[in-house]
Order: sequence, then C-alpha cells, then structure tokens
Amino acid sequence: MSLEPGPEPRQPRLRASDADRERTVERLRQHHADGRLDLDEFSERMERAYEAKTLAELDELMSDLPAEATRPAPPASQTADRGGHARQAFYRHLTSYLSVNALLVGIWAFTGRGYFWPIWPIMGWGIAVAGQAVRALGPGADRPERDDRR
Repeated sequence: MSLEPGPEPRQPRLRASDADRERTVERLRQHHADGRLDLDEFSERMERAYEAKTLAELDELMSDLPAEATRPAPPASQTADRGGHARQAFYRHLTSYLSVNALLVGIWAFTGRGYFWPIWPIMGWGIAVAGQAVRALGPGADRPERDDRR
C-alpha cells in the first residue's frame, strides 16, 4: 500500500458526474472521427452517455474501444496560425448571421411587408459580426496574441 498521492481507483458503482459524461462523449467523438464508430453507433452511445447514472454505465460504452483514441499531432503550421483559426471562426459566424437574417427577412416578406422589424436583429448581431471581423481580418490579425497583464 502506497501513501503517495495519486489517482484513486475508479469505482464503477459511483454516480457519474456531468464532467464524467462529457469526457466519455469527447472520447466517443474522437473514436467516431477515427472511424471506429459509424454515425448511428456514435449517436446511440452519446445518448446513453448523457443518460448514464453510474461510472459502470459509462465504462460499458467504451468497453469495445481502445483506451485512447489516436489523435494525430497538429502540424506545426496549424498550431502557429492563430489568425487562420480566428478567420475560420469569423466565416462560420458570418454564415450563420447571413442565413438567420435571410430567414427573418423572408418571414417579414411572407407576413405582409409592414414595418421592417428584421432591422433590429440585423443591426444588433451585425455589431458583433463587425467586431469579430476587425479582430479576425483587420490589421495585426496574424500577429500572436500578447498577454499584457502584469
């Protein structure tokens, strides 16, 4: 018996926490990305993970999968390119902004074209999109982030 602190053995009868469920779903997601689970299996196991009450139920979902999913190391160029990540996030945000607001304008047009109420979500959300565009595409967007806190 060791008196050294270390990870406690996992007791399957214990109740699962939300963090335990999230870790299991993340591992399932990686196994799905690696091709070990098809979409139906992944969806079913994910549902069961969120419904699990005990650690044993979570362990059962992973019993036929390797302990660690293979996660290839990202290429060095990808880890150094923070600006590329910000641009991708911006374009995803812009796409959702445009599609939702097109839907709102379509609803406005379909319901009789009275007061143009979609202007309010267009302007409100548009301010956030414009701010993100400046950070992602503006001057200095490709420079590494600095930590000015002291």
